[in-house]
Amino acid sequence: METTLSISLTGEQQQYRNVGGKCSKMIIFSFLVVILISVQVVAASCFSFYLLKQQMQNEEPNSKSSESARCSTHWTASSSSPNNEKLAWINETGQAFTGNCTEYNENEQSLQKKNGNYFVYVQVTFKDVSNVEFIIKYDDMEILRNSREAKYPGSKSVYFGSIYQLREDTKIFIKANTLSIKYGEEMTFFGLFEV
Repeated sequence: METTLSISLTGEQQQYRNVGGKCSKMIIFSFLVVILISVQVVAASCFSFYLLKQQMQNEEPNSKSSESARCSTHWTASSSSPNNEKLAWINETGQAFTGNCTEYNENEQSLQKKNGNYFVYVQVTFKDVSNVEFIIKYDDMEILRNSREAKYPGSKSVYFGSIYQLREDTKIFIKANTLSIKYGEEMTFFGLFEV
């Protein structure tokens, strides 16, 4: 003998069953939309990265050539400078380097090889208070002479920095009492860069 059990759902129960089915379909649909959007974002990011990398590789040779077109030089003071004379410079050791627009000559100091506008900077640090002269000459004619003294208590550094229009064969000198100078890469230095 078999017994059959039949369950009949009321209208309200049928409605819940239909809503439950719709919710699960909605969740699956939302999940698929989120996955699709995520895949698109990742693909767009990868493509953007690829384009940026290509652009950077294409610009590297140009940036190197533009850097070589602009000159910069940085020299540090040499302790072999004669007393009360023009400072001698170290132009190839440590942080010091010479760009393609300048030349160092012990007699003529900095000799400009290329016309242009340059930011020229000088820092001289003293053991005690002293005076510094900054001189620019062209064709043995003095164009600029600037003199400074470390005036403030506790300050023993003198700093110059300004933009100058330099022509080929311009000479730049820095004069100071060399017995009073502190030597070192961070103490006394001279440099310029094309602007």
